[in-house]
Amino acid sequence: MKIFRETIDLNRYFSSENTSARRITFYAESAFYYRYFSGYIDYILKNSPYDLCYITSEASDPIFKNDNKRIKKFYAASFFPYIAKHTDARALVYTMDDLHQFAVKRSSNKNVEHIYAMHAMNSTTMSHRDGAFDYYDSVFCVGPYQKEEILLREQKYSLSHKKLVEVGYPYLDDIMKQKIINHPTNSNTVLVAPSWHEGNIFETCIIPLVQSLLMSGFKVIARPHDEMLKQRPELVSSISKRFENEKLFVFETNLGNVESVQSASLLIADWGGIVFEWAFTKECPVMLINTNMKIQN
Repeated sequence: MKIFRETIDLNRYFSSENTSARRITFYAESAFYYRYFSGYIDYILKNSPYDLCYITSEASDPIFKNDNKRIKKFYAASFFPYIAKHTDARALVYTMDDLHQFAVKRSSNKNVEHIYAMHAMNSTTMSHRDGAFDYYDSVFCVGPYQKEEILLREQKYSLSHKKLVEVGYPYLDDIMKQKIINHPTNSNTVLVAPSWHEGNIFETCIIPLVQSLLMSGFKVIARPHDEMLKQRPELVSSISKRFENEKLFVFETNLGNVESVQSASLLIADWGGIVFEWAFTKECPVMLINTNMKIQN
């Protein structure tokens, strides 16, 4: 049972044998988020002698198949808030919004540096809830525009100053390499990849959109956001069943699979960060559907 696995991994994480590796700890809410950490992890392993810990809340996370002995891997779902509260990590790296505003709190150890790594290239004021980064000590920003937005929020609400580091977007580098090496573009394939805000493509116009594309002879890959899979499973299932007999329709729920992203020549989206990843990597057309604007705060 998962609870026993969590208990074992909880004890392993806090064991003396992992004291050194625990200094750098990454936490992923699901397998989906490893893609945003991999660039940082690879850099640490290549350029330092440090081992590190990687905690995930998904029991089937592919990280457990990684045989690099310098990455100490742990499963923690219900127990993670306890780990977060009591860890003595020197650097605790998240790509999770809203630290200390819900179940997961800052560590009680004042020596822990709480670091946020961006998982989208969007504006921070449009795509994240109010106060999403307020309890972090450092934020890895994609570029100066995110840094400027966070600084303005700190000034407006008299917040403590965070370390704002412009690091680029390692995930973009990764998918650009994959495009060059492995994935030619199929000119007859369309990727439909909406965001998960209220009124997104899946909630408004996905049926007529897909029908029109199929009737025009296009292969259609529909790719729901990870949060849609969590929050609206009944909607996702109904869309999948609606087109399950269409030979030119693929419903892609394995968000770790970049094949769908790389095989298409047109992206249809709304307000998600994939728009920027696609545009800079593929240099192919993007069609934006004017759904309700995604404004989280």
